[in-house]
Parts: sequence; structure tokens; C-alpha cells
Amino acid sequence: MIDLVPDILSEILSRLPREINQKFTFAQVSHYWREVALQDHLFWSSFTGGPSKQECYRVPMLLERCGNAPLHVELHLNSGHIVDWHAHALKALFPYATRIETLALRFWVYSTYSLPDSTTGPLLNSGLEFPALRTLRLEGPTWGRRPFLLFSAPGLRTLDVERYGND
Repeated sequence: MIDLVPDILSEILSRLPREINQKFTFAQVSHYWREVALQDHLFWSSFTGGPSKQECYRVPMLLERCGNAPLHVELHLNSGHIVDWHAHALKALFPYATRIETLALRFWVYSTYSLPDSTTGPLLNSGLEFPALRTLRLEGPTWGRRPFLLFSAPGLRTLDVERYGND
């Protein structure tokens, strides 16, 4: 097997999809690719994940690997199951709040279910300051309880709140 020059492999990394599972799959191609991926903090700092248990539990690993890079996070949260892995993923972001530049949360809520406050509260309803946050996107259904928001984001430039469904 011929190994690519690290610069070329890093360029490939920057063009890969952001899905968590795809990042881990790429890093498992070979020992060399894993080493290059582990050294590329930007590769790990932008990701899309959830609602699966596996993806939610991998969020802390991504955060450990991102070094001091700015974070761009998109999570899909599902209320159809009584689970705590969504809360686990959001709690993992708590210590990194000062580096989050983009945060997108998509709430997929089924019928009368709502996400419990314990899922979004530690991050979005805790009075945290997000000094680097530039873009916040919240998407969810018109039915169900909306998450409570109590935080500061002095650099916020884009707030996108989208509701879907019939009122």
C-alpha cells in the first residue's frame, strides 16, 4: 500500500462529510491514516451526529481530539425513546462552550413526547456564556414543549429557529 503525503491526506480529511461515524471509519482505514487524522484537530472539531447511541457516546472522543480548534456542532436529538445518551452528548459540550462557533440542534419529537429538561438544560438553560458562538440553529416541531433557553452569546450573528408541522 502506498501512503499519501500527509498534506494530501489532510486535504482529503477537510473534504469528508461531517458525520461522526464516517470520521471514525476513515480513521480506521490504516494505521497511517489514523495517525494523520489524530493530528488534524480541525477534522474532529466539525461534526454532525445523533440520534444514535453510538454517535452520542462518541462526542466526548471527538472533543478530546479537536485540540483548541473552534467547534462546529450539529446534533439530532430524538424524543421517541426514553434514553440519556442525548443528554450525555450535550453535557460533553459543556466544558467546551467557550469554543463553540456553530451549534445546530435538531429536535425530532414524536407525537406527544418532549425532550426532558435534563437533556438540553445543562447546556442551553444554565446561564453559560458562549463567547465564540456566531450561529445558533434550533429546529423542531410545532408541537411539544420547547427547550428553555438561558445563556449569553455576545457574538451571535445568526439565530435560526425553525418549526415544522401543522399548527
